[in-house]
Order: sequence, then structure tokens, then C-alpha cells
Amino acid sequence: MDVEKLNAEVERNYDAFQRSMSSFLPDHYRQYALLRHGRVVDFFADAEQAEECGERFADGLYSIQLVDPEPINLGLYSNG
Repeated sequence: MDVEKLNAEVERNYDAFQRSMSSFLPDHYRQYALLRHGRVVDFFADAEQAEECGERFADGLYSIQLVDPEPINLGLYSNG
């Protein structure tokens, strides 16, 4: 996997996620967002479900973020 592409994807997704956080909070608080190319693919009850769905992308370019106004480091999950 191209680490530079992955890092760029994670940054793009995180920026888009942060800009849209307030719109996600009412309906998706404490859910996990699967992001790809700066857009939310879907929301999941837990990170493992989001990871399973993200694995369908053969290039591995996706990230997962918890919908919560407090920033949380998701480690592995934050960078797919």
C-alpha cells in the first residue's frame, strides 16, 4: 500500500469529517463513520463493522471516525 496515498486520504477524510461534524451529531452521535474520498460512505454501531465494510475497497483508501465532538484517537481505525 502506498503510505503517502493513505496519509493523504486520511487527512482529506478527517478534514471533511470535522467540517460536517455538527450535521452528523443529531442522528449519529457515538456511531462510527466510514469515510472515503472526503465523503461518508455509511455510519455503523461499532468500529469493527465499519472496518469490515471498508475492507471491500481493494486499494485500502478509507478511514473511520467516531462521531463525537471530543477528538478521539482511534489508532488503527483512524487510518484504515
